[in-house]
Amino acid sequence: MNVYILLGFIVCCIYSIHASNQNIQDMRKQLYYDINSKHTVELAKELKDKWCKFNTYNFTIMEALDIIDTVNDASAFADISNHNKMHAYQVAECLRKNHPREDWLHLVGLIHDLGKVMLLSGEEPWKVVGNTFPVGCPFSTHIVYPEALQDNPDANNVLYNTKPGMYENNIGLDKVLMSWSHDEYLYHVLMNHKQSNIPKEGLFAIRYHSCAPLHSYTDYDYLCTQEDLDMKYWIQQLNLCDKFDKHSEINIDDIQPYYETLVQKYVPENLEW
Repeated sequence: MNVYILLGFIVCCIYSIHASNQNIQDMRKQLYYDINSKHTVELAKELKDKWCKFNTYNFTIMEALDIIDTVNDASAFADISNHNKMHAYQVAECLRKNHPREDWLHLVGLIHDLGKVMLLSGEEPWKVVGNTFPVGCPFSTHIVYPEALQDNPDANNVLYNTKPGMYENNIGLDKVLMSWSHDEYLYHVLMNHKQSNIPKEGLFAIRYHSCAPLHSYTDYDYLCTQEDLDMKYWIQQLNLCDKFDKHSEINIDDIQPYYETLVQKYVPENLEW
């Protein structure tokens, strides 16, 4: 009898795990469906105008790190127990190990997700997290859940769905409109901060780190200048640590003073968000 009870318990556990995994996959698919089907040229302009007024928050980088620990990244279902602040320090320490001389890159790793503070205002997650892509030009087949792109109104717009869309070949990524996201938001916050002196390579990595078709493929090379192509390297270095260093043991108290000095060096004072 006890054997049957044990077997029944094991079967229930397996079923529960399977159901939980399926639920996670369903939520992830819905999130990316919303991202891909709703991010249009019109929406990108609307959200950029809304958030680039920089009149929502006023706090330092270190304060922002504490704040994002209170928000949930709906795109990271598998890593839901990994707090945002801990993840920030894990990525930063990984970059510090891999590139000890580029202290600005250590800081980039620490702050790359801080644009998620938009979630505090009640902004919908699909406008904040997940993958990003250029709008106003043909969609890449390497965008996560590309099948959802067929429901994006821009997919059938003749002004956008043939190369180079509303752009010119090799126009430069700084002149390309991206889907709105925490990447794009943080980039503009830093550009607006007069005391920020993070190198352009760091700003580039922050801005495009969620655009896999750009940094892992050649899908958007036709929009890039040679400088853009060269700077892909720094996105790849950030993403190497962002994706694969989520379980290392970090004592934040021991290393926080080092990062406080980097903040003072590269992004001092309060920022307008």
